[in-house]
Amino acid sequence: MRLFQGILPAVILAALPAGAETGTRSAPIVRVVPDFHRLHKWNAMHGDTADPFWADDDRLYHFTCDGRGFGMERRNLCLNRLDGAALEQLEGTLVNSMDEYGKADETGPDRATWKISGQECIDGQFYGFVARNIYGSKSGDPLMRQTAFNTSLIRSGDRGRTWTRTAAENYRAPMWPGARFGAPGFVHYGRDGGRVAHDRADTFVYALSNDGFWNGGNDLILARVRRADIARLDARDWEYFIGGDSALDASWSRDLAAARPVLERPAKLGWTAPVFIPSLQRYLLVSWYLSPTLKKWFEPGRVTYDFFEAPHVWGPWTFVSSFDDRFLAPGEHMYGPNLCAKYQEPRRD
Repeated sequence: MRLFQGILPAVILAALPAGAETGTRSAPIVRVVPDFHRLHKWNAMHGDTADPFWADDDRLYHFTCDGRGFGMERRNLCLNRLDGAALEQLEGTLVNSMDEYGKADETGPDRATWKISGQECIDGQFYGFVARNIYGSKSGDPLMRQTAFNTSLIRSGDRGRTWTRTAAENYRAPMWPGARFGAPGFVHYGRDGGRVAHDRADTFVYALSNDGFWNGGNDLILARVRRADIARLDARDWEYFIGGDSALDASWSRDLAAARPVLERPAKLGWTAPVFIPSLQRYLLVSWYLSPTLKKWFEPGRVTYDFFEAPHVWGPWTFVSSFDDRFLAPGEHMYGPNLCAKYQEPRRD
């Protein structure tokens, strides 16, 4: 079986009121169509769980897990850079092998390995959520899901060459103990974190997390932190949506346990990072899950991708369309899909 990761462009179709133009009002997304003719796979890159983010230098960067990225040595996680004038011309370079987080599959006294989920560049600073993970073959989960817990946020001010907090500090004193914020992904707004007034995204940084699974989580909660405070790397600065009028501060709490899900799909919400589409003033999210239930790690029958859209980051999230990876050769699978903010272009065909 081959498990691989690539870039799969998609055509997003939106419903516009008569006479309306994109960018002038919110336009619901009615369909997502994968463009299989532009499927791109890097044989030179080894690893998984990439979430490309658009940095202030106009390049894309991304972490990979369980592989060497574009380097030579396999690591639990490593950082790569993508350069190129167009999507099909991207070439990768290893930036940091992140040696302090261990070799691939290296475990600690807790039987877990280091993995990374959401990643972003905000005001010239790189960020990544790191957490402890236990593979589904050892997690004890009845659905053989990979569990994620004890999350922390790390930051780099030199485009990924050095990072704070340290791996030792994150292990000893995680910012978010437990699994409730175990697999967060940043909401992507554009280059360098974007400058988007919609949902006050120019003031707040948002992240969605499932309930502590790499694959097949049960629900998503929404967190935010003031953009001016995120560099402090202090979980006490973060707030969680508890329902009600999202424009009111009373709808947010600093108590993680009070968070209410903005989307519930039992065992169908692998970790994800939504993207904002400025021309439509909408959000797009891709969830993913394995079916049927795993019998052996990691050998899925197929991987399914469900797309959801929303007018606001807190929802309501509405199902749009779905497809799975049966377009690949037998025994091959793609997993851990994410959406990139950079390569968006409005087209009228």
